[in-house]
Amino acid sequence: MAILWDMIGSFSFIALEGDVDGLGGAEVEDVSRSGVDGNAYRETGSKSEESELRGETDVASAAAADALIDSYRALEGTVVSIRLRQITRSNYLVIKARVTERFQSANTSGGVTGGLWTVRSVWRVVRVGS
Repeated sequence: MAILWDMIGSFSFIALEGDVDGLGGAEVEDVSRSGVDGNAYRETGSKSEESELRGETDVASAAAADALIDSYRALEGTVVSIRLRQITRSNYLVIKARVTERFQSANTSGGVTGGLWTVRSVWRVVRVGS
């Protein structure tokens, strides 16, 4: 059976931790008037919460690890699909993508590429559209 790696856009991860918020719930505004009995609310729309994901992947070289910095940042402002725990979810805006750590391992972990370099990252995303 083939491994279904967790993914953000076209990038695969050995591990992707965190969770993503689905479609947002309704937001309401209090429009009660003073001097009038009761409460009144108006629905103003719906909004999803931002989510943070922490990713870890492996690459073959230090140069490839450095290249991920620009590659991840290129996704900022784009809408992508996210595969998390073997479920693909669509319509997520990448707000911020940052490489937080790069280091060389003594041996390969198997991983996505079987590379000796591990790259860790943090992603901020939010669900947009339906």
